[in-house]
Amino acid sequence: MENKMHIEQLKKIIHDLNKNIESSLREDKKSILQVSQEANELLLKLQYELNMITEDIKDIIRQLENLQNEYEYSKKELINITNELKNNNGHNNQNKYKGKYNHTIQIYTMLKEKQKIEKEMQDKRKDLEKQFKEVHELSKITTESINRVNIIIRELDNHEDNINKNNYKNKIAKAQEFERRKIAREIHDGPAQDLGAIIMHTEIIKKYIELDKGKAKEQLTILSELAKDTLKYMRNILYELRPLDFEDNEYESIIVDYVKKTKEKYGMNVETRFLDPENMLNKLESSVKLNTFRIVQESLNNIKKHANATLVKLKMEVVNNNFVVIVISDNGVGFDMKSKTDSYGITGLYERVELIGGDIRIESEKNKGTRLKVQIPLNIERTLKIS
Repeated sequence: MENKMHIEQLKKIIHDLNKNIESSLREDKKSILQVSQEANELLLKLQYELNMITEDIKDIIRQLENLQNEYEYSKKELINITNELKNNNGHNNQNKYKGKYNHTIQIYTMLKEKQKIEKEMQDKRKDLEKQFKEVHELSKITTESINRVNIIIRELDNHEDNINKNNYKNKIAKAQEFERRKIAREIHDGPAQDLGAIIMHTEIIKKYIELDKGKAKEQLTILSELAKDTLKYMRNILYELRPLDFEDNEYESIIVDYVKKTKEKYGMNVETRFLDPENMLNKLESSVKLNTFRIVQESLNNIKKHANATLVKLKMEVVNNNFVVIVISDNGVGFDMKSKTDSYGITGLYERVELIGGDIRIESEKNKGTRLKVQIPLNIERTLKIS
């Protein structure tokens, strides 16, 4: 009887845990939906602006065509008057020449001004098209995230009463929370603050637009720069979150390509070394490839942000066809392991390695660099796919 009661208690605990996970996922789904809605609203706004600027460009082109025709006609008349002057030096013809000459110069000046305006409009349209493309990519990512969350929720619903799924569901919850915090930090530190500043400058422009057009123009310049910086930051986030194609590309080449882009972008000197004589890395399951890639990615990001290193060494090795071993070391400033482990993005690495059943060891001293070693078993029964 006592054992039966104990079993029922365990079932209740697991049931409650599953409900909490579902509730958390549904709340996160709401947050993603909100981001998706904001992205879609921004897409509509950008589409409207694109339509408006396109119509303005069409109008300025029509004006340019009319001015061009008028300019050509005026030039011909000027030539005719010049020929008349050659044949007849009458005073009236000279006055007529001066008048027509000034009129031609005036048309020419207007033509050049309109051409300048058209170029500015074309540049603005290109910038809007670029923004539209970036926001469209963000919208696609949020849609994919919602689909992934829906799949996880359905999985939880289908296996709610299965006690053996408890550990798996806890991993899903941890992974989801881990990724949510990571994306939230990235958005909070960059685009969220920039968008707040953009809104503030928009309100300022509204006040100045009628009262002081000069100041309004200054604020528009500031607003444009803020928008460009926000797009640049978003491009970096999108690059880091982009889906990876392990089916059509060699795993080693994906790592090498990422390291190359990191070196080019941030000036980091990264040496890579692969010890994989039987090409086991390329035979790994996609989930293992994905998680080892993210470990490398997050480690290099931590070094970029905190280490101030001039040299980074990355080694990936398959040991006895049983383990993938990743060793990353740098000659940066290092840190005190006793007091700073939570300050350098290390917690996230521990969480990710734990989720896929691996071991991690980090060694560091002040002014002596940092060494990270991760060992992941290849016989993982069910490796959680964390993007």
